[in-house]
Amino acid sequence: MLGKGFHDYQEPEYSSKEFEKYKTMLRKQNVALIILACYVALIGILVVFVCPLIDESLGFGWTEPYDEYGVNRQLPVTLWLPFYSHEGIKHWFTFLFIEGLGGAMICLSIGGSALLFTSLTIGTMLEQKRLVLSIRDIEQRARHRFQTHYKGKPGVDGEGKNIALIDDDNYQKCITYCFRQNVIHHQSILTYKRLVSEIFRVPLLSAFFVETMAIAMSMLKLNEGSNKWGANIAFACIAIAEVANMVMICFLGELVTSGSNEINQELYFTKWYRYNIENKKFLLQFLVETRNPIVFDALGLVICNLEQFSMVRNLE
Repeated sequence: MLGKGFHDYQEPEYSSKEFEKYKTMLRKQNVALIILACYVALIGILVVFVCPLIDESLGFGWTEPYDEYGVNRQLPVTLWLPFYSHEGIKHWFTFLFIEGLGGAMICLSIGGSALLFTSLTIGTMLEQKRLVLSIRDIEQRARHRFQTHYKGKPGVDGEGKNIALIDDDNYQKCITYCFRQNVIHHQSILTYKRLVSEIFRVPLLSAFFVETMAIAMSMLKLNEGSNKWGANIAFACIAIAEVANMVMICFLGELVTSGSNEINQELYFTKWYRYNIENKKFLLQFLVETRNPIVFDALGLVICNLEQFSMVRNLE
């Protein structure tokens, strides 16, 4: 469905080559974003299993299982528990299920949400591009409809005399029909966007909160100057992953907003002087409808664009 039609125009697509080129470009971006999402999902394994082994092999592990506060320092992620967890079944239960499975679930949730958000926003961008190209080709579409439903050529009256296109009632009816198809398509895009926003408003807010905290804590630990290479690698990988994930979400939101602005600009540069009064009014209403850009946000608190990313980075 994505990129093939929220709306079926039932007519030739005259800019199909340009649209296919755009799809190819987005497909390449999608591959890179999928790799990033998988990297985020695998960070839990790196932090819980690999990095502690590096510290242990380099002799930076704790010789005693607990510190003075009862925190188990021999676990991959230091943790206080209401029971002893330094040996036996309790140790392996804590290691595999509480920390291993818990870390994996958190990272998979963030990575999976990012991957799904990527797919849905790319679908929105494809439909926006289809609409832009359809508006750009509106006169070709109107001529095709004219040849299908009426005799003769646009701009020629029943007596064979040339007339201005603005005075050709049948041609203007075709323009009206094409505009109506574009409005229906645009409404479908807005409906789709509302559904995506409804699904992701809470996960996006949670993702921004978790990522901001993870980046801040990772940078704080790295600035301590610890000689534990395993821990430093873990914190660096977490910071890189969360920054990249936040950039991805904000970048995709920015592209969707830019796509909605492109729709408005394409309408603005149509050859309105060739339209009759009815179509000029129709065009004006369509321009007003597309004036407000499409924005992905999280409960109105976080907006997915590059400005939001800059604000978060400045806070850190």
